[in-house]
Amino acid sequence: MKRIKSLIIAAAAIVGISALNSCNNAPYQKTNAKNRMASVTIQALNNMSEIYSQIEDVAITNEFDNALANVLSHQDANYNPVVATNEDLRQKIEIFNLYRIAIHEYTKLTSAESTLKSLSPFSNACGNITAKFKSAQDSTLHEKATVINSYITSQRYNTDKVMNILINLLDDIWQKDSKNWNNMLNESFANYQLAINNIPEESFNEEKLTKYVYQPYDGKTALVEAYKLNLIKERYDYIRGFVNSQDNITTALKYLGEISNALLKARDIEEIDNDISKAEAALQSCNFGQKEQE
Repeated sequence: MKRIKSLIIAAAAIVGISALNSCNNAPYQKTNAKNRMASVTIQALNNMSEIYSQIEDVAITNEFDNALANVLSHQDANYNPVVATNEDLRQKIEIFNLYRIAIHEYTKLTSAESTLKSLSPFSNACGNITAKFKSAQDSTLHEKATVINSYITSQRYNTDKVMNILINLLDDIWQKDSKNWNNMLNESFANYQLAINNIPEESFNEEKLTKYVYQPYDGKTALVEAYKLNLIKERYDYIRGFVNSQDNITTALKYLGEISNALLKARDIEEIDNDISKAEAALQSCNFGQKEQE
């Protein structure tokens, strides 16, 4: 009987020590999660900046290809020039650069080894972001700038809450812009298919077609139709590569928003770490719509 009591006491002591160690490690686990979240957010910003740069190239490539197809199909003999840069895209990339600075200051505040007490560097970095928000033609950014400023003008405030607003706002910006891009790409692709299908057979040189059509077809009509379908498929693959990268960034931003919310509510760290790993995996799958090298 005494032996059983001793075993029970020993087991209780082990459980108590484990619980105590878990409690003692909790602040460090949370700090580590915050730093991992910040690191993944930086990677998301890098990928987003790449997409914002790429969309200009994608849009111009679409315009040129569509114009050529329209000329060949005799639907439009004129080419309407397009602008080489987009001011809204440039402004968003500038915002992302300011985000990186703010996140760098945030990680210095959250580091377990940090002795930094002043919130001024983080506040100043956030202030630069909100100033850029106010200069943008977007009412949502204006509203969020006011909310963020209400925090950072206080002497002491919850930096995690400010970071939460910034991360969730990234998703808002991304959702709105990517929806516009996808609408543009869908319309452009539909027009391209129509123009390609309307190019008359006599516009093609049969001898040259045999060098570009890899299918084992014979006869000019078959070669022309195969070549048209190859052009359409090539455009589709190019666009899909770009859209797949968008989807992966969308997934990562959703996880980052959930992670930031969970850290504010002190939820299970293990679950948060799993979500961070999922966000990392999504970002590693981005290819930015680049054509495969031959």
